[in-house]
Amino acid sequence: MVDRYISVQDMENEFQLGVLSESTDPKLSVVEKWITLSENEIDDEVKFIFNEHTKSNELLEVDQRGNIFLLHDYPLLKVTSISLNSAGEWGTPVWASIGSEVSDFRILNKDIGQIKTKQTFNFDSMLRATYVAGYKTIPGKIIELCTKLFEKRKLLNDMGFGATDTEAVSIASIKIKDKMNSSLKYKTEILDKEISRLFAKAAVKKRPMNYFYVGNAINNQGNSRERQW
Repeated sequence: MVDRYISVQDMENEFQLGVLSESTDPKLSVVEKWITLSENEIDDEVKFIFNEHTKSNELLEVDQRGNIFLLHDYPLLKVTSISLNSAGEWGTPVWASIGSEVSDFRILNKDIGQIKTKQTFNFDSMLRATYVAGYKTIPGKIIELCTKLFEKRKLLNDMGFGATDTEAVSIASIKIKDKMNSSLKYKTEILDKEISRLFAKAAVKKRPMNYFYVGNAINNQGNSRERQW
């Protein structure tokens, strides 16, 4: 299992689970599944991947300036390649590199995913980029959120409700018959509120201060795209 936001060892220590295996309760494979589901839930909800990853062949829109682009994922770590389709919009795509980083394109602002090409392109040009983006150190609030999502799945499991195969479970729909589960449900409801608060903090900001995004254009006005942790 590849660690992205949290690890099995993190959860073993956080919740005093001991050293997990397939003979423990919960099983190691179940905990790994809870972790993966929790990480994916963050990605799906926020529409953003926080760990270091490669984005391949992202299509770029040409703005009125013709040589400045905002990539979808950030912070940027490296732009591997930028290619131009010489066949045009309706022909069979023929992709060819426009050159190399530094000499033909470069990162203008890694924190917002802004790049610049030496060559200026027309509106009907078709370009695509492959690049590496993400945080080398995951923001603390994302680790906290992922841990809370994991804890919710663990609590639901303790209450006898299988939460391993679902992205979200409605706490309000659960009917409680015994006092122990009633206490766990109350704890889960409190946890839900904390999760909502953390998701709100994880929301993607729009664009950098003093800039405005139109297509992939940059103009002097607008709000911050950077997250404030």
